[in-house]
Amino acid sequence: MPCLVISCCFIAHSYSGVRQDRTMRDELDWPPAPARLHQALMSSVLANLPASLRSEYAGGTLAALRWLEKLSPPTILANRLGDDRERQRPQVAMPHNSPAKKEFARYHIDLAPYLRAAASDPGALRVDYFWELSGHGLAEARDNLDSLNEAAAKLGYLGRAEDRVLCRALITRSGGRPSVDLQAWRPSEPPAGISLLAAMQYSTDKLLERFDQQRNRIARSAKPPARRDLRLQGYSCDIASPRLPVHISLFQIVPDTCDPDERPVSCDPFSAHRWRSPLRSLACSFAREVWRWADPALALELISGHAPDNRPTRKPHLAFVPLPSLSPSGNADGRVRRFALFGHANASDTALARSIYSTLASAIAGTEIEPGFRVRRLEHDGDDGVYRLYVSAGRVWLSATPVALARSYKVPSKSPDGSALTRNERDLRRLAEISALLRQSLSDAGLPNDLVASASITPTLTPLLPSTARAEIYRAPGDAVTITHVRLEFTEPVRGPLLIGDRRYQGLGLLLPER
Repeated sequence: MPCLVISCCFIAHSYSGVRQDRTMRDELDWPPAPARLHQALMSSVLANLPASLRSEYAGGTLAALRWLEKLSPPTILANRLGDDRERQRPQVAMPHNSPAKKEFARYHIDLAPYLRAAASDPGALRVDYFWELSGHGLAEARDNLDSLNEAAAKLGYLGRAEDRVLCRALITRSGGRPSVDLQAWRPSEPPAGISLLAAMQYSTDKLLERFDQQRNRIARSAKPPARRDLRLQGYSCDIASPRLPVHISLFQIVPDTCDPDERPVSCDPFSAHRWRSPLRSLACSFAREVWRWADPALALELISGHAPDNRPTRKPHLAFVPLPSLSPSGNADGRVRRFALFGHANASDTALARSIYSTLASAIAGTEIEPGFRVRRLEHDGDDGVYRLYVSAGRVWLSATPVALARSYKVPSKSPDGSALTRNERDLRRLAEISALLRQSLSDAGLPNDLVASASITPTLTPLLPSTARAEIYRAPGDAVTITHVRLEFTEPVRGPLLIGDRRYQGLGLLLPER
């Protein structure tokens, strides 16, 4: 399909633009948000231009941007970045005359950038934006191409003033393809890897109105944030991932009071079955109400995890997963305050399964789970800080809850030549068997075979994250399965959520990317 491309190449091979995350802290804005490019193109043609000459000299570019904002969000092709430690290396502060310059705890906007993007391989740092064109879009793109190229040629920097850039616009026959140096970021629905600001309809006119207001104001006043006229768009990187759920919902258990801000009930992760079991029973009771479903048999199988003959189903189905409150810094207490419903399904049942899980989530919300307690649904899943940790990407993963292995294995007492094995030798054989079962669990979770084969697997009974306990504490009474914590190191990043093991539909085997 033909595409409109705006290509940006950074002259100094680095980029230091930042955006604010959900905790209002600065993080590297890589890839640069589409709204950043949209605003930069506007400023390049409006700078030092009187309002009386705007229609004559900038009318074509503004019309092109109004057309561009109506298109679907672009696919972004950007360089893979180098080592995280290089990007976060502190820089020397710039001189300034602020009266509070001795207050080191205070944030100054004129400090030198400490977040800097550099390509993983030596060479130019580059980012390309691709808009797909269909129908009359190709003809309109050709009409607006000269205006966009004129604005791109005037564009001096993208990000901070030192981020000098060369830009051009062109039309290609097909979209960009990822390579060893470049990776693609595509618009996606939650759970998305990152959220970037993008232009929406009428963004150009609203930003232009704000531009005139700021230019004409005399008294100094607070400036409204530009994001009011933009929207957040989720983007996901083309990286390896397990079999992702087709639907995700987050719930909390709260006391049944009249207070809408009632704090949720919390419990230890190794006793989370206290609330997971009644939550699953509640879901199964809704699954047996045939009038709710277009396909009652499929709904019962996906929700309960049992086939019509009452045997455990072999299809991917609904997982009831307690999410411990963990943090890479170790400040969280590790208690469970939210439960995730990860709805899995085969590719052939995706559309119907998504409808079933959505109906179930709506039915569960607000229902009394026990006398004195109700289920509260978190409407904005993507804004939950704990949830975003589990669905982010990483190359090294650590078990937040230990992995359960119900499949049997044997450890021989004698070697092939008939000599007795020592205790240490048997322990090594046992670890090798457990590692093989863990590797098979990664394949069952849907990860690519080559990535599974090259993964480094380290099982251990010792907790790997702060506020977690030893593996054997999580074993249910009377359960004889093997329980172990695990550290996984892949050769490339993997996107979450990552659930492995034979109890993954019951909340065990939940992993967290290392930060």
